[in-house]
Amino acid sequence: MQQLINEFFLPDNHCFGCGHHNSHGLKIEVFQKTQDNDFLEGSFHPKPYMTGFPDVVHGGTIFTALDCFSSWTGVILRPEPALWLLRSTEVTYHAPAIVNESILIKSWIIEKSEMWKPVIVQAEAYNPRGVLLVSGKYKEVPLSREKFLKITQRDSLPENFEKMLKMKETSS
Repeated sequence: MQQLINEFFLPDNHCFGCGHHNSHGLKIEVFQKTQDNDFLEGSFHPKPYMTGFPDVVHGGTIFTALDCFSSWTGVILRPEPALWLLRSTEVTYHAPAIVNESILIKSWIIEKSEMWKPVIVQAEAYNPRGVLLVSGKYKEVPLSREKFLKITQRDSLPENFEKMLKMKETSS
């Protein structure tokens, strides 16, 4: 199995969406199946406690997954060594997701911009049979280390986030 992008770039991650070290989280898997650098793919596996209506995945769970995945789209598909944050979104729910069925995610940038400017990411969730469950446009904003620290009122970043930014700095 190929290494997960989110585990490679951000090991020891406790994010509710993409962290594999959060026992209560979604544990989203982020990967690129092909050499096509224009989109990301991934999945997550909803658990019974993530329901709204019985046996139906809560819409907020899928929204959270697409939100997190859209930030990864900026991290991987853009050259900026940035921390990406959601500014706004527009989401449409097409069909219910069933608990214990994997949810497949695809995302790509539909409105590119110059460096350090927001981008619009299209993110979509599908069931294993290819039925579109949720689609959305996510406006993602790249923030420098300094701007992120100021906005979040922090003095420093966690070590794994510092390493991720350094990896991006050396690859661009």
